[in-house]
Amino acid sequence: MVLGIVMLIPSQSRTLLGSELIVIGVVIGGILSTLNRPSQRTDKQPRVGWLATRLLPSIVIPVLVAVAGISLIAASGGGLYWIAPAILFALIHRRLGRQLGAAGRDSPLT
Repeated sequence: MVLGIVMLIPSQSRTLLGSELIVIGVVIGGILSTLNRPSQRTDKQPRVGWLATRLLPSIVIPVLVAVAGISLIAASGGGLYWIAPAILFALIHRRLGRQLGAAGRDSPLT
């Protein structure tokens, strides 16, 4: 939602929007890495499950947003096209996370 608001502000320069995307990526990455730090993993949650459901999204989504900002400023490398994989990754991860949560303890990733 924050990405959509920032991207819909009219008359922004490419540099300003790219800078905002970098800041959003760094801030979101910091928040997610704090919330999903290794000490938050319970003994009942296998390491692979924690990596797939907690750590991976905490790294991938903010990095893709920051890459979008960097490539937008550089005017090469895809620019805003990096936002689509970030959003798709978040949506797919959320959907799979719900399915794995519903599977119960029998699932190898929960």
